[in-house]
Amino acid sequence: MSQNNLFFETNAQKRPFCALLFILVVFSIALYYKGITPSFSSDDYVHLEKNISFENPIQALSVFTEFDGREYRPLVRFTLWANSKMSASALSFNATNVLLHILCTVLVFCISLSMTRNLNYSFAGGILFALLPIHSASINFIMGRTDLLCTLFYLLSFWLFQIHLQKNSRALYFISNISFLLAVSSKEIAVSLPFLLSLLVFLESKQDNMIKRLLESSKTTIVFWLISIIYIFIRILSWAGDAQSVAGYTNYSVKHVVKNFFMWFFALIYPFDLYKARAFSENNMLLFGGFLLLCLFLILLFIVFVSGKNKILAFIKNRYFILGVIWFIATLSPVMGGGAHRWYLYLPSVSLSLIVLSLLDTVQEKRKKTLYVVLVIYLFFSCVQTLHRTHIWSKQNLISKNFFNQIEKHGIQDLQKCYFINIPFGYKSAYLFTFQSLESALFLKYGKKPEIIEVSHLNLSDKDNLKVEKSPGKLKFQLEIDDYGYFYFNFLTRNFPEPTQFNTGDLLLEINSLSKSKLVESYVVNIPNDLKVPIYYFDAKNIVKW
Repeated sequence: MSQNNLFFETNAQKRPFCALLFILVVFSIALYYKGITPSFSSDDYVHLEKNISFENPIQALSVFTEFDGREYRPLVRFTLWANSKMSASALSFNATNVLLHILCTVLVFCISLSMTRNLNYSFAGGILFALLPIHSASINFIMGRTDLLCTLFYLLSFWLFQIHLQKNSRALYFISNISFLLAVSSKEIAVSLPFLLSLLVFLESKQDNMIKRLLESSKTTIVFWLISIIYIFIRILSWAGDAQSVAGYTNYSVKHVVKNFFMWFFALIYPFDLYKARAFSENNMLLFGGFLLLCLFLILLFIVFVSGKNKILAFIKNRYFILGVIWFIATLSPVMGGGAHRWYLYLPSVSLSLIVLSLLDTVQEKRKKTLYVVLVIYLFFSCVQTLHRTHIWSKQNLISKNFFNQIEKHGIQDLQKCYFINIPFGYKSAYLFTFQSLESALFLKYGKKPEIIEVSHLNLSDKDNLKVEKSPGKLKFQLEIDDYGYFYFNFLTRNFPEPTQFNTGDLLLEINSLSKSKLVESYVVNIPNDLKVPIYYFDAKNIVKW
């Protein structure tokens, strides 16, 4: 291979590369363009309230000199400000997220090509990353940008480091380090990069002695390690005075960590509706567990079938497979003490592309067509599910508009204070107004911020599944639970061990009936007769004043 050309022996070989690159871009746009809507959601409002008031770029750059609570993600904050100068609606924000996903997809393609020198294999890795349904939460949800920006600069740093290993370029090594700094300025999971770069050097080293390989990988990545160690040290110091804010992210019990990784693995490879799968698992735990074990057995059986009994060891030892497995573990390790949130999987999902590369690299020639057919079928279902999730986000835009229209009709934005029962948490898998975000939403839209005492939340579905009964001093709600429609009390509390009650200000919320899976089926809000503060509730269609 010519040293002047990274991928190709001749210019003629560039044409299929450009054609495949074009296909990746077109697929990405086609899947996500319907999600480019003018509506914000959830944490968008909270972060926008804090980050769009800067008057000029110099003021906006001040975010790099300060922490934002438990977080330090100044690059994300700066891009939010930049988008706010392009449009008042969410259009430019959502379009930017889609653009970031396209760039990440291109980088996965380029990294794969740098490794394999095979266009077909690399395209398979790239298109798989482009179509995975799990990415919809990161792309359609504007604050999913934390993962998009982090992944963009993480992959760019990795790719430039790859090229540096081939060309021994100090300039590329320097730019790779700068890109790493931008990655950790976007999200904390980027601290895993030095470990993966060390693994890359170790796997590609021509040294026969393992000690020499380790020394070579340590020496080559020393600057990355220093950046990561300094970053971690500063972050730990920043958390020392606010231990409560990170308490929910430090459960490192073996049971919790294993459960998280198991759930992440399932969410990553499952090409169908995760909400339906969750509802089924909650009602049929043993059956669901058996189904998962059967699926895992069939996957292993298929790998043995396409690789052949004699090549299965070669598949396990394949450097792409080793890198893929370690990539999945390493990129999730910084967040394994928290919840198994699906938006964490954007960067770790690159591992699936690497494992597919290892399969293609070791498969028997006579089984290669079979592997491609199975991959195409998997991509088809993934594509359908991604389009379905994007359509949900498109409809979320209409629900959000209707909700704000009703806010204006009741003049809630002009109040000093009110109670709100059944705030719409989300529509199916798309967010609407998660906890404490409604106040920020009203401030951004109307410039006014009434104190809203949140009593409860609802996740909405297409069904008319909420019945309301009024009586003196009581509001009774009967909820027909389905895969998407359910009750939330506070931060992600949807399952209760037994009927209970909570005081919210002067109101008493009684949870009276639970389903088999411990979800709320009926609840009552008790209202004092002498209460002066206005009360509103959402009946899954309209805002109603008590």
